[in-house]
Amino acid sequence: MKLGGLNYRIDSTSVDEKTIVLGFATSQKPSGYDDTVYGKHLSGILETALKAKRKRDNLTKVFIYFHGINEALFPIVRNSYVEICEKVFTKRGPSHYPKLTIIASTKLHNERLYMDEKGKIRNLETGTVVSSVIVSPVYNEFCHTGNRQFCGTTKPTKYTIIYGPELVNVEDIQTLTNDLCYDSQIIRNLVSVPAPIHIAMERGSVIMFVNNGLYLKRETRKVDYKRTNKKYTYLNKNLGNTRFNA
Repeated sequence: MKLGGLNYRIDSTSVDEKTIVLGFATSQKPSGYDDTVYGKHLSGILETALKAKRKRDNLTKVFIYFHGINEALFPIVRNSYVEICEKVFTKRGPSHYPKLTIIASTKLHNERLYMDEKGKIRNLETGTVVSSVIVSPVYNEFCHTGNRQFCGTTKPTKYTIIYGPELVNVEDIQTLTNDLCYDSQIIRNLVSVPAPIHIAMERGSVIMFVNNGLYLKRETRKVDYKRTNKKYTYLNKNLGNTRFNA
């Protein structure tokens, strides 16, 4: 997330400028999931985002998407991760305590959805939401098709609202989720998941490639990433809170 999200303006009727959206993604399969994969980083990332946002707007809402987790891990997210977020909010004081909504998303399911058009089976239109029959009777859940599949079958993403305010407007979350699929700002095409998740997946794969690839030879000495980032990046400099385009 560059500059705490300052490079992005969410164009959606369901949120305002006092809202921030974070996305986390993991490539691990559920069977190999470690409950600390997000937990040990969540506090620091959230603090960085809130600090950057506070310089512009008084935050009132925080939406967090966790991609790649299944239903068995929902209690961990609901209990451990909510507690981490609340501790971060408490540090900011009671007057800066935003409403938190946590959403889990996954494509690790077997549902396939089609539409019947004049007797022919075809993929669903982009932006289609299904929130009944095939969803959980316990959680607020919905399936959403974010992009158009040119070859093969479109696989919808399943979203589950794990935690939110007492009165959760599911339609607003569905609208936000759909709008974020149009908001990549890097490419003009739609993406299958909200932009924060899409960026997290791309960034994660790049970091993994750098750590395991040919860019850094670590046979002779260890790379000090913290010192390198502090010296060569603009995060803690005056340029760090200024938007610019390459």
